[in-house]
This record gives sequence, structure tokens and C-alpha cells, in this order.
Amino acid sequence: MRYLCTSRTSRIGDGITLLLALYRLHKQQLCLHVEEVELRGFLEKAVVADELLLKFGHLSIALKCDEDVIGFLTPYSSVV
Repeated sequence: MRYLCTSRTSRIGDGITLLLALYRLHKQQLCLHVEEVELRGFLEKAVVADELLLKFGHLSIALKCDEDVIGFLTPYSSVV
């Protein structure tokens, strides 16, 4: 149960970060910093972050992503 609380807290924090980014964008005060990210690792972290939730819901995820695929994301895209 402790993990579920941590996951909820993380999601709330992510939501607040997103709202702050949208506010700054609206006020033209947002400087975007785009980072090059290995997409496979990014997706694996996302799955691990919600592993308990997936098990609890009897769900599974199969990643189909080549090892060398690169994505360009902002720090607001973080999952962990």
C-alpha cells in the first residue's frame, strides 16, 4: 500500500509541474530545455514506476521499441 501512496504522490507532483509549465507558457516565461533520450530506457522506467499498479490491476505491458530509438523530451516528461 505504501507504494500506491508514493505513486499517487508522484502523479500529483507531475500534475502540478505540468500546470506550472502551462502557466509559464501562457505568461511567456517558459524556457523549454529539450533533451535527447534513449526511448527504450525511458519507457522501461515508466513501466517499472507503475509495476505494482499493473500487477494489482492484472495488466501487462509489452514494449516494442528498438534499442537505438532516440526521443527528444523536456524534463517535464520524466517518469521517475
